[in-house]
Amino acid sequence: MMTGGRVLEYLKHYVVNGRNTVLIVGFQAGGTRGRVLLNKNHEVKIHGRYYPVNAGILEIQGLSAHADQLELLKWIRKFKKRPKQIFLVHGEPGAQDALRVKIQTELNLPVKIMKQNQDVLLFTCNSLKNSNLP
Repeated sequence: MMTGGRVLEYLKHYVVNGRNTVLIVGFQAGGTRGRVLLNKNHEVKIHGRYYPVNAGILEIQGLSAHADQLELLKWIRKFKKRPKQIFLVHGEPGAQDALRVKIQTELNLPVKIMKQNQDVLLFTCNSLKNSNLP
């Protein structure tokens, strides 16, 4: 998603030249430089400076290191002890909501879509003392 690291140094040098092509592989979330480039913006901000996007921008779709909706449902079904609650903390809002609906309707589990900096109490010290943990 080009949010940090060495790729930013490469991007600074290659994105300005119209003879270059930046090939983007994998999902690019909204608000990231990768999404900015895919949206055909005419400039991209890197380390506080704006660089003109003169390079061609191409995308290879369908490659991702993340599980898809079907894989996540399959993973949840494998739990020997059903979870009491599912928290969704990552993903695009529309995709999160679609997954929430699927989990609730197919697995009959409560699902909460978390917001940034939202707190949730997962357990208390008393609940740990009364658990089956060693």
